[in-house]
Amino acid sequence: MSPLPAPPPSASPSPSTSSSSAPLAAQPSWVRFVRRRLARAYVADVERRRARLAARGQVSRELRGDCGRRARCCEERGIAVVGVVFFVPLVGRAFLWWRRVVNGFDFRHAEREGRGFFCSRRHFDAATRRCRDDGHRPGLCRDYPRLQLEVFEPELFDGCDYRVVAKNGEATLAELRARGVEGEALVRLARRLRLG
Repeated sequence: MSPLPAPPPSASPSPSTSSSSAPLAAQPSWVRFVRRRLARAYVADVERRRARLAARGQVSRELRGDCGRRARCCEERGIAVVGVVFFVPLVGRAFLWWRRVVNGFDFRHAEREGRGFFCSRRHFDAATRRCRDDGHRPGLCRDYPRLQLEVFEPELFDGCDYRVVAKNGEATLAELRARGVEGEALVRLARRLRLG
């Protein structure tokens, strides 16, 4: 059961009439101002966090591959939120309102298990499989595959051309083979630890 019911069809503007699907310059000035400030703060925070992790030697995985433009990550975005945002309706509605006005996300459904809201982005063009507002994508979209490097068990969409691989994967595989791990056990460990 979703803590927040899906908005009625009349409450969700169509992509063609939405003010947030308009170009950035057509949005109210306060939205543009806040959007720019938050984007700068977000980017600075992400860069600082990644630099700290790299300096401590805590980055144990790397991203390999390239974007194949399959757009599975663009069709429907999951946004994990803290408990107060998920379980307090007023806070959740304010959060979803903000995502709709600033980022152009339309709420689709909520999942209790992972405490997440699932939204579609108004700027996603299903015909061309591209974002119509690519230069102003929110950090959530822009950082998608790299964010998986910081997750305990990273999962990418089916068909995604990116792969999350352990940095010392080859050395770990060689060590496992030297210790006599073979066959199905080696395959399971390599898959679970993302060794190659």
